[in-house]
Amino acid sequence: MEGAFQITDFSPEELIFTRPTVVDLRLADATVVMPPHLEPYAERLEQADLALFRFGCGQTRRTDPQRFSTRCPGFGVESARWLRQTCPQLRALGIDVPSVAAIAHLEKTMSAHNELLAGDGRRFLIIEEMNLDQDLTALVEVRVNPWLVQGMDSGPCSIVGVLASAE
Repeated sequence: MEGAFQITDFSPEELIFTRPTVVDLRLADATVVMPPHLEPYAERLEQADLALFRFGCGQTRRTDPQRFSTRCPGFGVESARWLRQTCPQLRALGIDVPSVAAIAHLEKTMSAHNELLAGDGRRFLIIEEMNLDQDLTALVEVRVNPWLVQGMDSGPCSIVGVLASAE
């Protein structure tokens, strides 16, 4: 995408998120996420710097890879725009599905990538196919460790979640 940031444009501190929120959004196969799906979580999302959307597809990833790769939910352009406009502190979106786009509805959802990434100079990350099956209620920080290859605008990364101590 023209004018998009490359992964090497991000400084190390921009890859640390100290206000993550986890949103459990269990939806039917191939659902296109729209603003009404997100509005109940608006207050939490407005304060977050990272939104982790847990669609609950971990079991499907393990047991039915074909369904996982073709029938998972994805974000419509309208919901991507809603996130950018409603959540000014949001710098990243993480999901437990293969793509921000719903593969079954690419014509309605593929441009969600552009909507999120073209933030008028706002640096934004999309982290796809995360393993979010764990108990994340005590999550207080997330660190993203991408492969830093010059010229790449996407690629593999390791994610480290920091949990609040039980003390």
